[in-house]
Amino acid sequence: MSMTTEWTPKYALLHFAAPTVAGGTNACYEMIEVSRGLFIQKKGSIGVTSGPHAPKRVGDELPISQWDVVLNKLLAQGWILYSTRKMEDKLVTKTVGSFDGHQFRAEDDAGADAIIHRLWEYSQQEAEDSYTYRIKDISKERTDDGAVMLAGLREKVEAGTISEAQFNASLCTYYALVPRRMKRLMTTRLIKAPTAKERMLKIIQDEEEKLDFLYDQLKSGEVSIDPSKFQTITEIYGLEWTTATPEEQKYVKGLMDAQNRSHVVGIWKIKNKKTSEKFDKWCKENGISEENGGISHLWHGSPSQNWWSIATNGLWLKPSSSYHGSMFGHGLYFAPESDKSVGYASFGRWVGNGADNGFLALNKVATGKPFYYYKEGGSSSDESAAGMKRRGTHCLWAQSQSHDPSGKSYLYRDEVIVYDDAQTTIEYLVEVERH
Repeated sequence: MSMTTEWTPKYALLHFAAPTVAGGTNACYEMIEVSRGLFIQKKGSIGVTSGPHAPKRVGDELPISQWDVVLNKLLAQGWILYSTRKMEDKLVTKTVGSFDGHQFRAEDDAGADAIIHRLWEYSQQEAEDSYTYRIKDISKERTDDGAVMLAGLREKVEAGTISEAQFNASLCTYYALVPRRMKRLMTTRLIKAPTAKERMLKIIQDEEEKLDFLYDQLKSGEVSIDPSKFQTITEIYGLEWTTATPEEQKYVKGLMDAQNRSHVVGIWKIKNKKTSEKFDKWCKENGISEENGGISHLWHGSPSQNWWSIATNGLWLKPSSSYHGSMFGHGLYFAPESDKSVGYASFGRWVGNGADNGFLALNKVATGKPFYYYKEGGSSSDESAAGMKRRGTHCLWAQSQSHDPSGKSYLYRDEVIVYDDAQTTIEYLVEVERH
């Protein structure tokens, strides 16, 4: 009696990026075993699905014995092996009432339902604009490789140990690891800045922001949806999301700076059950409570496309290699004054993308016993969870010039940093208009 072995077809997806006079090559190459013992090849431009640059068949079918010969030849030419599994063809739609092809019920609270749709659409538009593949099909392993590479490039640029030509060549490898469709391959030649270092750092900063967003999207994609259940989005993600009552609005506005209070468009109360449970557990384990003054209510601002992830995932510490030298290390940053956080909203002074409105959140933050950075003589060794533990403190509080009795601070407003993402959970989302 013969036994039939299960056949798993071989697959390889490779990427290649290189600058050209016309703007650059940003290509993909597939090797696909189509039947036992035979494979075909396709080549095209990354992110293009139709027209002359869409993937097209290359040559004839080849015997599987030639697989390694072809693959090694491509690798020797500089192609990057991106994946050895066939990317699933997931449907992403912005149709109201559909979530990744899954129908969900409308929220009971019409105001919450409307803002959820808006935030989801902001998120998906950024994903479509910035990345090639549907988010669930982007390789986390290759993204991690890209994060490490980007961090290494920043170190070399800041140390002055890489030339502009070397930097542009390295960017091509990075774009193969973290792919997206590009009309022109980004190089320093397209950046207007007085020095090579400034041109290189501008590109790195832009890529770091895109990478930060991508990690949030990958995390959002980890949530599984049961198609047999007709749920609301808040049920799927374990959220309680309602339009703030007049009393709640008065409370939130009372914590805002006067110049922003008058420009509030909407306020929503949000409880993320998962991050709230983590927060409560962390506070209990560390003896922190509202009663003993260990919990602060602080602001955090971010561009509009990030808020869907922040609401569903919570603020979380991405892989350290994706961070770009934040002033006080690899942590989560908050502000006691709303005006500082408004600066990071889509229209804010540190983002400034021309939007008419933006968002910030009021968060519970377990500040416990703060370490006052300037007053207490802080250094880089304090800017981490290990530094907080060594000092017996729970957060780094960088006081502004007006609050710092030592006179060492050059900050205009206080910043508060925690180094464990269990130390915070969202309370309210606030929309403000530009002013």
